[in-house]
This record gives sequence, structure tokens and C-alpha cells, in this order.
Amino acid sequence: MSPKTMPKLFGLFIVVAVFSVVVVAALSDRPHVEQAKESTLMVPNFSAVSVISGKEGTQVLFQDNGYKLLNVWASWCGICKKEHETLLQ
Repeated sequence: MSPKTMPKLFGLFIVVAVFSVVVVAALSDRPHVEQAKESTLMVPNFSAVSVISGKEGTQVLFQDNGYKLLNVWASWCGICKKEHETLLQ
């Protein structure tokens, strides 16, 4: 090897080494995703009246499989009221 190519090869080696360290660090720092505990997946006991139908509902409505939307809002929350109108459509 000629003396002129040595600094270029050394520079290339440094770039590849730094890139490799960054990639390995990025992949190893990922947080591990833990499964939710059974107790956190259960809906607590509750009773509420539907604004739409006027019927009383309990946690039993959430026990079957499938997706549900429970919109909890306050009458004093303006943004909540607007969101509620959109959800009713």
C-alpha cells in the first residue's frame, strides 16, 4: 500500500466502525414490550346510564370480545362536548 492510501483506509475504517456502533446501540436500547397483566385488562364494576338510549349499562357490556368505546366526559369541558357531538354522528 502506498502512504497516500493509508489515511483514506483508516478514515473509512473509522466511519464504518462509528456507524456500526450507532446501529448496534440503537437496536439494543429498544424498550422491551411487556404483556399487560390480566388484572389491568379487566373492566372494574360500574353502572351508568346511556345518554342515547337512557338504558342502564354495567361492566357486563364489556365482557364479550370486540372493540368498545367508552367516552367519559364532563359537562364543563367544552372540548369534550364537541368531541361527544362528533362521536354521536
